[in-house]
Amino acid sequence: LILPPVPEVGVTIPNRFGTAIAASSSWLLVGAPGEDTPGIANTGAAHLYELNGGGHVWRAQLIAADAGADDEFGAALAISSDVLVIGAPGDDLPAGSGAGSAYVFERNGSIWEQRAKLIAPDAATGDQFGISVAVSGHAIVVGALDDDIDGIGANAGSAHLFQKVGGSW
Repeated sequence: LILPPVPEVGVTIPNRFGTAIAASSSWLLVGAPGEDTPGIANTGAAHLYELNGGGHVWRAQLIAADAGADDEFGAALAISSDVLVIGAPGDDLPAGSGAGSAYVFERNGSIWEQRAKLIAPDAATGDQFGISVAVSGHAIVVGALDDDIDGIGANAGSAHLFQKVGGSW
């Protein structure tokens, strides 16, 4: 049984710990898209556990460097070797409310550092970019559930491919 490091008790809106789960090698990542950061509601978080002996030990709480209300960071997760991808489909961007984003963390020794924030080149209000994520090697795919596609229709959805080139995503 894996529990949140500090479970919420008696709250109106729970953390939703376990909404998304990803695992690779000895690492386990658990999303809590309803988790609050100090003074900001529902920014979201992801909790990183490492297999140690017979169980998983909590190692870190990951949050977006630019966390905002209702971002839902942690709604989608992917992990491959030393790369984590965390979706925030509710992230408000200059392109519009709920356009969404995805964050890339890379391991540097024993520390996981935020290295990139991925945004759809055609970001728009309500796209929910970051509702799904996948990573393999130097490739990341991010889904945008309600992306409007010219010639196809409203809320048709899309997937965007990002590659790591020269150290940048």
